[in-house]
Amino acid sequence: IAADDRRAVDEPTLRAELAALPATTTSAGEQKAGDPLNLVVVGSLETVLKCLVASGWNLTEPPGPASTWRTMKALMFGGGYATAPVSHLYAFGRKQDLALQKPRHALGQRNHLRLWLTPLEFQGQPVWLGQISRDTGIRLTPRSWHLSTHRIAPDVDESRDYLVADLLLSSALAKVGWVLGVGAASAGAPRHNLGGDPYYTDGLRVVL
Repeated sequence: IAADDRRAVDEPTLRAELAALPATTTSAGEQKAGDPLNLVVVGSLETVLKCLVASGWNLTEPPGPASTWRTMKALMFGGGYATAPVSHLYAFGRKQDLALQKPRHALGQRNHLRLWLTPLEFQGQPVWLGQISRDTGIRLTPRSWHLSTHRIAPDVDESRDYLVADLLLSSALAKVGWVLGVGAASAGAPRHNLGGDPYYTDGLRVVL
């Protein structure tokens, strides 16, 4: 984001601006709504990465032939792949600026988060809009060039709250707050992401 496009805001303005940010990710052409954008991080790139990496998060590799081959080997023969790529999701008309993951028991089970830099600055620090969810498995899809995508756990708030607990335990957080995000959806009437996975949520986005 160009320096001329950045805007310094005070706390009341920040709250209003965060509630007005996009509610969900989209497809590349912005025609379809995807996963809820349920996360905001305020901090420099260096600080954000340092805190996440110290808490066990790994930067993902970009999708490509080499990473796809490593993914296939991990699926066929077992074993982990802590920097496996994630698919691109879109906000502000562009794919994520950062993608990280925290492995669980197998390649198909991981927590992953994506971050997009916004034009906002608060107390001299950049503001990032994010999406976090938990993968529970892998399925084939013709919508992806590498023909696979992850299923997400329907309780997307669990992944969001897991990150809060993770960073609180590492003493990385100065402050935690909440603003309105995508809006509530119940388990009985869930929304769906681009892959067709159902999700439910209290509709809030956490601000770290």
